[in-house]
Amino acid sequence: MAAQHMPLPQPNFENISEKFHALSTQFALCGNLPAIDKGARLESSTGAMLAELKTLITRQFEAVEKRSRRLDQTWLYIEMSCTTTGEVIRDQPSTLKELDSMPSRRVEAILKQLGESTKGNIEQAFDDSSLRTLAQRWNDRRNSVQWYTFWVAILIFIFTVCLSLLIWTAVSCKSSNISSTAHENMKDILINERYRVDYKIGQGGFGLVYAGTDLQTNTGVALKLMPNADEPRVLQAEAEVYRALAGGAGIPRVLWCGDECDYCVLVHELLGPSLEDLFNYCGRRFSLKTVLLLADQAISRLEYIHRKGFLHRDIKPDNFLMGLGRQGNVLYTIDFGLATEHGSQEHWTSGPRFFGGTVRYASINNHNGREHTWSDDLESLGYVLLYFARGSLPWQGMKAANDHERSELIKNRKMSLSAEELCEGLPQEFTQYIEHARSLAFEERPKYAYLRRLFRRLFTAQGYQHDNVFDWTEKLFHEIHNSAVEPAPPVSPEEGRPEEGRPAKQVATGRVSKNRQNQKGRQQASKKEAK
Repeated sequence: MAAQHMPLPQPNFENISEKFHALSTQFALCGNLPAIDKGARLESSTGAMLAELKTLITRQFEAVEKRSRRLDQTWLYIEMSCTTTGEVIRDQPSTLKELDSMPSRRVEAILKQLGESTKGNIEQAFDDSSLRTLAQRWNDRRNSVQWYTFWVAILIFIFTVCLSLLIWTAVSCKSSNISSTAHENMKDILINERYRVDYKIGQGGFGLVYAGTDLQTNTGVALKLMPNADEPRVLQAEAEVYRALAGGAGIPRVLWCGDECDYCVLVHELLGPSLEDLFNYCGRRFSLKTVLLLADQAISRLEYIHRKGFLHRDIKPDNFLMGLGRQGNVLYTIDFGLATEHGSQEHWTSGPRFFGGTVRYASINNHNGREHTWSDDLESLGYVLLYFARGSLPWQGMKAANDHERSELIKNRKMSLSAEELCEGLPQEFTQYIEHARSLAFEERPKYAYLRRLFRRLFTAQGYQHDNVFDWTEKLFHEIHNSAVEPAPPVSPEEGRPEEGRPAKQVATGRVSKNRQNQKGRQQASKKEAK
């Protein structure tokens, strides 16, 4: 609905006419002065009168200025009127000499005419039709300026984008090679002028993982790359956790962490396959012996991490790796991107909360919105052990419309199963482990030694030997052994012919004995490699 037009108040024109009359009187008083003094006196008086006139007009229109939307247009006319009056006084008559020769009555008539003219200009300024015309003119000019500014801004934006693209393309930086080949072959890319990127070995929520080579020591390394545009502080915080945990068994050594142009890079020692990879290699089922061997080391890893004041918060098979070489039987814990110090956050949170770990292995307390604590890491480890021993978990494969609904389904399934039901078909030690992890209070320390003792007693009761032979070790040994004892390819007729000067029997005997020697050598080599 359009606003109603409010008529503007009219000023007191009598005061303005009186001022011009006073100006004419002032000029008349100068009639007896010399010409030069008269001109200076007149010019000084005119300036003073104009200043006083402008002050008077400003005061009279002060209320109008506060209430009128057309303040700019009104004040413009007032300024024009005062300026025009001053110019007329100075320029008509054109010179002070001519003004001096004119009669006083003539000058008074001119000033009176100027007063009436100024009065007419001000009346015109308050004329509604004139104001509307002037307002429309100003609006048109403002719109044209706005459109001009808009198109200039568009052109500046396009120019900036094009310039940025040219600079990005022209800059010869090693990171450009990394960016363009992030998902391709990244051979011969040097990190920190020392670490060469060889091939991709994994990808997670916090970047890409590559296998590389330390050119100074000629040893393998793992490189975790994350674009600086994402969250570079994640890798830097992870490196700080690694350094705080340095020296512990099963903790990778961090070799370097820093920025390489467009990427934040974390370099640590190269490790072997993850437990998830080995689980798939062994047909997605581990023997009880392998599960118990892994449980003993995993509990010790969590105890060390917790004793250092940290919580892992993302316990899952992918974050447990086996070592390489002489450390091939050592279980390593990796990926501390979500790790936090214990007690660094609120005990409880209101409403639904996103926990950064994996929903499949999350504890019930995390599902319910409780902040992570020591027992939650242990409960997640318990689900990992059940996953290895059973082959799957009861809440796997649940379908839902979105991740939130799926998380709710998994939470309800976990809460509906008691420890006995969850560990059905397994030794009671697994039930005792889950019950202990679920029963701990927020500030209550887990009994790590008690949990290790449970599984060690079960290990001894089953008659297993502490030989560090896992399921994948035996499978790999059998594969190598079977490939070593494969029958030799059939001998062609020409190869079986006797050489000149040697009986056929000796040739055959010599070939058979040579094959047996080669076969025996391969078997011994495979046994040494397996050990």
